[in-house]
Amino acid sequence: MRVDFILFYVISELITYFLFRKIRNYYLGNSGTKRPMWNGVIERIFLYICLLSGVYHGLVLFGALKIGTRIKTDENKI
Repeated sequence: MRVDFILFYVISELITYFLFRKIRNYYLGNSGTKRPMWNGVIERIFLYICLLSGVYHGLVLFGALKIGTRIKTDENKI
């Protein structure tokens, strides 16, 4: 079952990568950077690995890191 899930994940990532790359090129031209796209792929891989292996504390870590990186020091959002 995990092999099917991994195969499904890889195929869906490839489809969405090329689809969003075409959309990005249409709206931004070639000036758009591909870094945010790869950040999303790496984040999803981390989440899937945490879910498949049963390490649910990784989800808490991921959420804390996402919130922590969005808080700026000059703004009081806490």
